[in-house]
Amino acid sequence: MIEFLKKIYLSSLFLIIILLVYSCSDNKNNPTHNITHTFFNNFDNETCESIWKNLRIIRDDSAFSGDAICECPSDLLYAFGLNFPIDDSIGSRNVLFSVDMMLKSEKKLDAKFVFSIQRDNNNVLWKSYPLSTEYTDANRWYKNSFVLNVPNDLLKNSKLNCYILNDKNEHFFIDDFSFSMEYYNLPSYIDEIKESRIPNDLKKMTDVNTLNILYSKKENNIILADDKNEAATKPLSMFYSLIHDNDTIEIQSSDWDLMANVNNNYVFKNDNRFVSTQLTITYNDDNPNVNFYLESKYHKNINVLKSSLIIPFETNDFTIYRRNPFVDTANYQAVYYLDKEGFSLALEDKQINLYHPDNVSSIQLDTEKSIAYINSDYSFDHLLIRYELLDTSDYFVDRQDGFASYHASLRWL
Repeated sequence: MIEFLKKIYLSSLFLIIILLVYSCSDNKNNPTHNITHTFFNNFDNETCESIWKNLRIIRDDSAFSGDAICECPSDLLYAFGLNFPIDDSIGSRNVLFSVDMMLKSEKKLDAKFVFSIQRDNNNVLWKSYPLSTEYTDANRWYKNSFVLNVPNDLLKNSKLNCYILNDKNEHFFIDDFSFSMEYYNLPSYIDEIKESRIPNDLKKMTDVNTLNILYSKKENNIILADDKNEAATKPLSMFYSLIHDNDTIEIQSSDWDLMANVNNNYVFKNDNRFVSTQLTITYNDDNPNVNFYLESKYHKNINVLKSSLIIPFETNDFTIYRRNPFVDTANYQAVYYLDKEGFSLALEDKQINLYHPDNVSSIQLDTEKSIAYINSDYSFDHLLIRYELLDTSDYFVDRQDGFASYHASLRWL
């Protein structure tokens, strides 16, 4: 959250790199949960689920429940565990893995419970948890529990391999083992956006082999179009979430007054009683870049929660570039927070790329509605250091770099 004093200018020059190239081929903030798989083994049934491995079942009157337990002998490096293939039913959801078990040993254990996710025989995730966390006394049953959140991109086309790593050659017993997978969608933090229809009175502002500007003088709408003047977007708009006099105010407007059209510079203004934003789109005959500049002036003392340029696309054939090595081309999440990464969008025979724009606050993408949010400022992007002080209330320092300027460009290849 950044507080802007009265009549201080927020200058936002940002460059959106959108490459148009020939294609190779033709309650919103609350996570939703649904437990879809739960497996329980008290080892009383020797013909239980096939997912279990390294079962050493013995009959024992001292079992925590029933009359059987699983033995982990000292000569078994990879003791009791399970294998579970991740199928297409996961869709775009994330998974919360939960494990509970009863343990008994003569001493505090060094053994570990391991979560391993493998793809093409390679580990994409490996995490271990000690079995000794809740240990109390020798040969007394105690309960150990583990929870692991795993993002969707690590789970696709993969296999879950869980096991006890007994690398210290220890002898112990397990009972009442429970394993569950809970699918869930992350909070979207996407604002409800009104989409305007494409006006009928569009005038061609540019005639270039890159990205063109179409403008409706009647509706004051800006449309981006390809080199054939086919609309690639619906009307662009600005979205603001502001706090003024302790009230949260949300404003969206696609009303852009054309202020100037001189020497390949197109200047538009979006105005309301709290903020005026000037959008300048510039072309250069010597290179294929199309530069977008935003400059905002706040008229009142306000806190800015969010300021975004909204780009609603006409199609939804996306390629998503993540901060990890994985790229999503299908089975999209409904919403992506892309930080400063990007995406591409396939058109009929071209492709729009938005990748690594300089100095924007962040990018969000709603793949279901095909809407990109180019955030010039967003409070959730701000990193905070918390100081617990004895003589006053908690003190927070905003360590996010200032958003005085933003840089991006549109390029056609």
